[in-house]
Amino acid sequence: MQASSLTTTVRDGRSIIERPSRARLADPLLRWTLTGIAALILVLIAFFFIRLFIEAKPAFDKFGYVGFVFHSEWVPSQALYGALPLMVGTLITSAIALLIGVPVAIATALYVTELAPMRVRQPLTVTVELLAAVPSVVYGLWGIQVLAPKLQPGEQWVSDTLGFLPFVGGQIS
Repeated sequence: MQASSLTTTVRDGRSIIERPSRARLADPLLRWTLTGIAALILVLIAFFFIRLFIEAKPAFDKFGYVGFVFHSEWVPSQALYGALPLMVGTLITSAIALLIGVPVAIATALYVTELAPMRVRQPLTVTVELLAAVPSVVYGLWGIQVLAPKLQPGEQWVSDTLGFLPFVGGQIS
């Protein structure tokens, strides 16, 4: 091998060693800039958690950390704060989402990688990647704004028919 083939080249064909000093200074400058931005983000996150703790301190002082977690009433007008219903609701919602999402995700992955013909595979892969790029909050907001009003007329029938099942008898809105 020739020595010239071992040097790394930049766009204009010169080796890194031959780059002007201005270009050599740009790399450390960019590194320090990005490090500073990352540090700023970490500081902002720390301030967020400090502010959150300060604002939540009255609830923790009244109930304690365990009482706050396991108390079931949330009435701000009476200064009653209990996070148990919120946490149980989150766990139930997450479990339902996993029960629906995991089989659909596995089935989609298996179909795309193993069963789909090549002419279907590429467009389907792009579609799945685009859907995955959208944050789940956007889908939730779409559901509340678009889907919920369309499903609301059927809510009474579902409640009357399946109201004996847990988590079905309540209102949708």
